[in-house]
Amino acid sequence: MINLLKFKIKTRRGKTLETLFRLSSASILFSSSLCTSSVADYLSLRPRRRRRRLRRRSQGAPEPKAKRMGRSLWKGIFVDAFLSKIKDRKDLLSNKKIWSRRSSILPEFVNTTVRIYNGKNFVRSKITEDKVGHKFGEFALTRKRKIHRTNTGSSKKGGKK
Repeated sequence: MINLLKFKIKTRRGKTLETLFRLSSASILFSSSLCTSSVADYLSLRPRRRRRRLRRRSQGAPEPKAKRMGRSLWKGIFVDAFLSKIKDRKDLLSNKKIWSRRSSILPEFVNTTVRIYNGKNFVRSKITEDKVGHKFGEFALTRKRKIHRTNTGSSKKGGKK
């Protein structure tokens, strides 16, 4: 009885250890189409997610990238109607009040100064080449920064003595 347990044949999903070693060497040649049957056998032994990843990699699909979804390309960038009308005439755009924070900055707006509404007042901003492609609202902050001051001087606690 002890001898039978000692020589028990180890298997994984119905394949013996020798077959698994043979299949693992076939996985090195995975990209070639010479050993398609052994690759299919190898894939059948892998978990579902790994099978899918290996199958996609063999087809030459790029690795997925984690990216925030943006505006679809067929729509193009958003520019408000009044901005698109005056984009060719920079003299009309200079020192112009802009309420449309969601509009994109076009290359035609470079070297002009505009005033962007932040919900309370207008913030003056000079458009440079670095700002092209961004939104107007990115350059007019809507919240005040709270400044935490450290007490550097000696403070008198208590009242008159």
